[in-house]
Amino acid sequence: MRGSRSVLSSNSGSAQYVITVPEQSRVILNRMIVAGESSQSVLAEVQSLVGDLHSPAHFELSIDPPYYPPWETDTEHPLALALARAYKTETGKSPQWGSAGFGDMNLFSENAGIPTAMIGPRGASYHQADEWVEIPTIATTSRLLVRLACDLLGSAD
Repeated sequence: MRGSRSVLSSNSGSAQYVITVPEQSRVILNRMIVAGESSQSVLAEVQSLVGDLHSPAHFELSIDPPYYPPWETDTEHPLALALARAYKTETGKSPQWGSAGFGDMNLFSENAGIPTAMIGPRGASYHQADEWVEIPTIATTSRLLVRLACDLLGSAD
């Protein structure tokens, strides 16, 4: 039949265990790319894994938008050092550096070459219906950002 697709089904004797394999399928993998990797290196890694399958299936691999390149700012960069000073002054502790996920900072840092750091009030469930923030950390973060700006601009506290 024109426009129809082949489907292979296998029945083990129980309707509960029918396996159906379509002629075509599409799989989307979402893999975060970390600093030191590139879209090309990750694509090559997945292509190698596909090659190791020795499968007669045909695989088309691509990276679809949106693509957020990995980013990392050296903790010895002046921005990071100033942020660490402001953080220590406001919280009494040294910052715990780590990865921040993805967003505009990926584009600012990697595509535009702008050193980037991400900080904000403490909370959870970001960008979801039940997002929340610890109210006292808003004031702490605000003071920290003012202190950071003054430090970077060479102003007195």
